[in-house]
Order: sequence, then C-alpha cells, then structure tokens
Amino acid sequence: MHVIFAEAIGGMLVVVALMLAGLAASVLALFALRPAARGERSSTLKLIAPAAILGLVNLCVWVFGAVEIVSAGHSEMLLGYIRQWFMFIAAPLTTSLLSVIVLWRSRHKAT
Repeated sequence: MHVIFAEAIGGMLVVVALMLAGLAASVLALFALRPAARGERSSTLKLIAPAAILGLVNLCVWVFGAVEIVSAGHSEMLLGYIRQWFMFIAAPLTTSLLSVIVLWRSRHKAT
C-alpha cells in the first residue's frame, strides 16, 4: 500500500476549494438578483460581496501566475493557464456583475 503525503495533494486541495468556493459564491450572487430587482442596495451588496471578493482574489492569483510563466520564458503554457483560471474567475465575477447591473437598472427605473 502506497502512502500519499499531504504535499502530494496540496495543490489539488486548493483547486477543489477554490472551485467549491466559487460555486457557492456564485449561487449567493444569483440569490442577490431578487433584492437587486427590488432596488434593495444593502441586501444586494451583502450577497454579492463573497463572489466579488473571491473573483478579485482569483484574478490577482491568476495575474501573478501569468507573470511568473511569461517571465520564466514558458509562453506556450500561458494559453492552458488562461483556460484553467477562466473558469475560476468568470463565474463569481459574472454573477456579481449581473446583480449589480440589475440593481443599477432597477434603481434608475424607479427615479
């Protein structure tokens, strides 16, 4: 029986945690559509905050990794890296942006 050490699965655990956190934050941001349609700014912002923060943190990690790849001279790996991180960044940022747009339109329609 082979023993799997923690450092052998550490990167995979981080990826799975980021995927699950992004999924949960995106669902929260989708729940923000209802208060956004009513024009309730505080409720909407409270519900989209986790998705926006997670999306921005993932974006910062992605930019750092892309700079490291390019500076190391491995530009051919950049396309694969972009594809992988797109799914981590796109869902939270898109759902939070959608809720902000609905909030903005409902508040401007009311005035």
